[in-house]
Amino acid sequence: MSFPLLALALGCTLLEEQRSLPTDVTWSGYVYADLPADAIPWLEAGTVQVTDLDDNEITTGTQLDGTPGYWEFDVPVDIDVAIRVSGGDQVPTLWRGRTPAGRAYWLTGALFAINAQTEASFFDSLNGWQGLSPSDLSQGEIAHLWGAPQDREAWAGAMIEVTDSDGSAQVVALAVDADGALIDAGTGPIDYFVAPNLVPGDVSLRVIAADGRVAETTWPAHGGDLLSAFYFSLPSF
Repeated sequence: MSFPLLALALGCTLLEEQRSLPTDVTWSGYVYADLPADAIPWLEAGTVQVTDLDDNEITTGTQLDGTPGYWEFDVPVDIDVAIRVSGGDQVPTLWRGRTPAGRAYWLTGALFAINAQTEASFFDSLNGWQGLSPSDLSQGEIAHLWGAPQDREAWAGAMIEVTDSDGSAQVVALAVDADGALIDAGTGPIDYFVAPNLVPGDVSLRVIAADGRVAETTWPAHGGDLLSAFYFSLPSF
């Protein structure tokens, strides 16, 4: 009479194992080699590295055979991470995120490394703007932050604070006018915000919206990094 009970016990054990949640999952998708736009190539020669927020490496991504620009990596489930995307012609671009709870794909265009020429042209154009004097990232001594709100209208009148180990950094909020030129956003909608010349180490961003919502995050920055706050969003009400 014991055999059926033993079989039942083994069956329950197997069922329990099948129901257990995964501790690691595969996360993948295409990575652009610059700001997403028409005819921008995929990142085929580079590195996609995942670290924890203490800057300890978790894993490095690989490209699928026969699918250039499509990267994947296995990561622990549901933890905060930083993702550094770099390549020969790209500035090391550091993202923040949280790993998924199951097999997941990021949206095409959601992850990219900004081309060094794009970064240099943009920050050079801000030289002298409100006293800004962005240093050259290629020297590897400082980091820049460059962000774009997910919802520009929701950021009208927002306070944007950036701090590094030296304290508060200068932040400039910009809008794009009808002619495509960058202007001071003032209390209106924000298209871009920047904070150049940041000290490597922990760099924190805090956004306080006019309606009281608060969003914040921190990057473990290296010298030469471009900290990406693209698609940065406020919490839901």
